[in-house]
Amino acid sequence: EVLALVQDLADWSGDTLHAEDYPTWRQVFRLLLEVRNPEPLVVVLDEFQYLGTTPEELGSIASELNAVWEQQRPNRPFLLILSGSAVKTLEALDEGGAPLYGRFTWKAKLEPFDYGHVGEMVPFASLRDRVRCYAAFGGTPRYLAALDLDQTLDENISRLLLDPRGEVRSLIETALVQERGLREVAKYQALLRAIGVGSTEFAEIKIRAGLQSDADTVVRRMLEKLMHLGYVRSERNMGAKATAAFRYRIDDPAFAFYYAFVTRFEAALARNDAMSVWSQHVSGLFDGYI
Repeated sequence: EVLALVQDLADWSGDTLHAEDYPTWRQVFRLLLEVRNPEPLVVVLDEFQYLGTTPEELGSIASELNAVWEQQRPNRPFLLILSGSAVKTLEALDEGGAPLYGRFTWKAKLEPFDYGHVGEMVPFASLRDRVRCYAAFGGTPRYLAALDLDQTLDENISRLLLDPRGEVRSLIETALVQERGLREVAKYQALLRAIGVGSTEFAEIKIRAGLQSDADTVVRRMLEKLMHLGYVRSERNMGAKATAAFRYRIDDPAFAFYYAFVTRFEAALARNDAMSVWSQHVSGLFDGYI
């Protein structure tokens, strides 16, 4: 990570920098504070949690950052942004006793866009197509950025979500694999598949996911992990008693589309053109689904 960060900084600044001259994180952070001085500067360290392989190692790196900040406060406008997808890991950086406790000027969890904002972004004039677009792609900007403005919504869905080489389909299929510390990914995918095809109650989800041999407590913890990561939500009917069983839903529309339709027609999509599978099998079901 040190090598990559120093190289990225050299590429951006045009300065001649050699990673071997900055063997420690303290030296790297000191370099970040000094680069392009006295010009105003914004530095973004994205996926900050990947700088350490364990919470302890990440805490040590954060401690190095804090030490440099204490010793070498910038004397020019300087904004350092730490961001990442492991929300709890980043939140822990500012907990009492953590090296960066009290250092953050602003903290926020960035959620996907809602339907209203997506409707303003997408190029489809029809309100119906805007609803269908949100139902298929959700509000994640990365997914929406892949839309081709010269294609119809149906063509975009076929190309990006149904095609085995589809850009958004690939992002969804690899999302769980990239989650840090998530073991037995296939079981988590089986749970999402079970929920995606319509199972909502715990017992039914467990059976359809093929996890009958796993203890209930284990499967519940897996569902809680998926909820913590933002893939699944639990809900009760309005006015239901506190003892009523929770029902589980996939929380992100793009993931819901994938597990409701792509996995269902996976074999057909591997053999046939994605647009033909969309026209013959998926389109009508999708319109009824939304």
